[in-house]
Amino acid sequence: MNKSEFFRLSNSARLFLLKSYPCEIRVRGLRHSPFSYENFFQEIKEDTNFLLYPHRDAKPTHLEDETAHVKGPINLIIPDGNWPQAAKIAYKLRQSPFVQNISLKEPPKSSYRLRLNPNSERISTFEASLYAIKDLLEEEDKKNLELVFENFVQNVLKLRGKICA
Repeated sequence: MNKSEFFRLSNSARLFLLKSYPCEIRVRGLRHSPFSYENFFQEIKEDTNFLLYPHRDAKPTHLEDETAHVKGPINLIIPDGNWPQAAKIAYKLRQSPFVQNISLKEPPKSSYRLRLNPNSERISTFEASLYAIKDLLEEEDKKNLELVFENFVQNVLKLRGKICA
């Protein structure tokens, strides 16, 4: 995640941390603890790493189909930031031979109203993440995450004075 994104009220990626899912956020650009791609590449020496980013070379797929043959855990890596920031992160991550670039097959329509994008295929990090793993989740977990996201969007809009409480 780009450092400027981490502190934004509209950052949706942090919602996964609140729900105690096995995930972590690595922040790029911090002065006192810089993110090292080289160190990260040393950690991911297996072919079980999937970069979710809509690049022209990305394979449009459903994560469940892509990982059916994989034994053990996978890493789903999702660059977070505005689109130019995320593109820089994705570019660096694609340099690793152990990272497979995938994109969402038939992405959903976004319900993220905090930042507008004229490209309908560009959805929030949370929505992309949830859509990517939806077939791997229990139905109750999926509904809980959708509710968390809906409440998040509503609360931020209230804080901004865009809707009444």
